[in-house]
Amino acid sequence: MLGLALENARLAKESLHAGVMQERQLLAGEVHDSLAQNLTCMRMRTALLRDAISRHDDARALKYLAEVDQSLSVAHGRVRELITDFRTHMDPHGLLHALGDAVSHMEGLGGVHFEFDNQVQMLTLSADQELQVFHIVSEALANVVKHAQATRGRLTLEQSHGVYCITVEDDGIGLPGDRAHNADHGHFGLNIMRERARRIGGRIEFGSRSGEGTWMRLSFPETHFGKEALA
Repeated sequence: MLGLALENARLAKESLHAGVMQERQLLAGEVHDSLAQNLTCMRMRTALLRDAISRHDDARALKYLAEVDQSLSVAHGRVRELITDFRTHMDPHGLLHALGDAVSHMEGLGGVHFEFDNQVQMLTLSADQELQVFHIVSEALANVVKHAQATRGRLTLEQSHGVYCITVEDDGIGLPGDRAHNADHGHFGLNIMRERARRIGGRIEFGSRSGEGTWMRLSFPETHFGKEALA
């Protein structure tokens, strides 16, 4: 019994270490994607600003100063988002309750009316898995408010053939084909969502048509979550 207890303690320590390393890698990726690029842009613009000042070119100097100021505003906003993100604790009542609260919080913001269509009675997830899913959905809901120019949004939670699916969709302006393709392959916020999905064994898909709204679907296997929750 003592040997078993020691082995379980060793495994728990290794699991904790692996979790910490994953979190550090995720944080490093978010800082790189969201801040390093802005800092690089500001550094380049600062060099151009210095050159414009030395040449007494007021028009160029004001232009580069405005661009540096804009980059600073974006970086500052992203830092605040990261701080909020990593201070977030999961709702003690569970993911379903947290998702309902998220929809209620977003209701009416930006003129968007949301509804939550929950077709699953119970989820058995670890605390970390719940937190990753919650952040993905929160980001998707926020994107609807910020960018979609929509009047209605919907969060749907389904379960079929051992797979959970969470869909966030809106009736907004959508995106033209080329912009929809770029949205699926480049934006740092979406890349972070994909990384969160990979951490829990899931995947994210995006779809959009100009003038017909946009949707995001997160899918993950039920068995994966069940095993992790019991580990």
